[in-house]
Amino acid sequence: ESFLQRRQSTYDIIYFDPPWDDHDLYRHTLKAIFDFDILRQDGRLICEHRGSDKVYDGLDIKHYHHYRYGNTLLTVIRK
Repeated sequence: ESFLQRRQSTYDIIYFDPPWDDHDLYRHTLKAIFDFDILRQDGRLICEHRGSDKVYDGLDIKHYHHYRYGNTLLTVIRK
């Protein structure tokens, strides 16, 4: 049983910064965050990743903004 399955709370802000080279971890974790509905309505998910990667591809994400800092991109996703 994972933390996401056991959790009893939802969160206003989730910051996510896994190792940049683990693309499967990005997709799996982002999908799980939305599947288990742990981000509150109007909450923000902040994902740090390499600027050239589109870690949210294949996910149903409609509201997001990008902030670039050199090679680093912060993608802020709003639920």
